[in-house]
Amino acid sequence: MKKEKSTGKIVAFMIAGWLIIAGIFSVVQEYKILREFRRQAETRPLDLSVDLSQPGTFTVPFKQTWRTCCRQTIDLHIPPHALAKHPLSELLASLDFTWQIADTDGKVVADKESAGQPDWDKGPYEGMIPLAYFRPFALGDYTFSCTVVTGAPALAGLEQRLVCRYRPCGLETLPALFCCIIGIASFAAAGIILLVILIVTKRKKRGQTTTEKMG
Repeated sequence: MKKEKSTGKIVAFMIAGWLIIAGIFSVVQEYKILREFRRQAETRPLDLSVDLSQPGTFTVPFKQTWRTCCRQTIDLHIPPHALAKHPLSELLASLDFTWQIADTDGKVVADKESAGQPDWDKGPYEGMIPLAYFRPFALGDYTFSCTVVTGAPALAGLEQRLVCRYRPCGLETLPALFCCIIGIASFAAAGIILLVILIVTKRKKRGQTTTEKMG
């Protein structure tokens, strides 16, 4: 009987140990997921100096690093003072341009025709002029090409950069939330098991002490 109780105690300790390991693993995974989320949110697959005030073509490498993001945007960065002084309809008057992102085989994965076009009448977004948004595609190396058919003279002399960013919506962190829940549940279950073992052990010692006194 004593041997069976000892075996049960060992098994309980083992289960608690595995639960603690599972909890630690889940917490570590949560940290990794959130760290990757923050890193990718700051990544810029495209950051290109351009001049949209006159016709021209720009072609640069484009490296896709995040697939699970809700969407990506291509924005035009210009000095804040220009955004404050002029409405977008004036800055971008007559601007006509096309763009595309193609893989190494020349297959187009995103372009102006397939991408969404933001409403310029709503004004700048976070100090940037939104030009297009699209859903992320497969990871890998691509080529970004932009052709200005008709320039926007109001942009002449201003520093201009085309920037592509990942725009997460928050759902990307759901795996981290699941890991957090699993971690908390694992630690809680391990704590309960260890608490039960402690209570049972104390009661057993009290029973032995009482028996010895009566003897």
